[in-house]
Amino acid sequence: MHQAEYPQRRRGRWYVRVRVPAHLVAAVGQKHLIRALDTDSETVARGRRWIALAVLWIGSARRSSQTVGDWPGRLD
Repeated sequence: MHQAEYPQRRRGRWYVRVRVPAHLVAAVGQKHLIRALDTDSETVARGRRWIALAVLWIGSARRSSQTVGDWPGRLD
């Protein structure tokens, strides 16, 4: 786990942040995907991070009109 991408604390709340691979930025439309974990507890944030990451990957795959290759969350 890369510490700069997964649970991050901003303004007292926890978020997950994932960098989109350069070759997929055009398809996804953003360089980073961010999702709030709706908590101020680090313990709760660590428990929720995997669900939030799955939602980000699947949501970005559905939004893209191109095949997203072998990036997690691929939907064909």
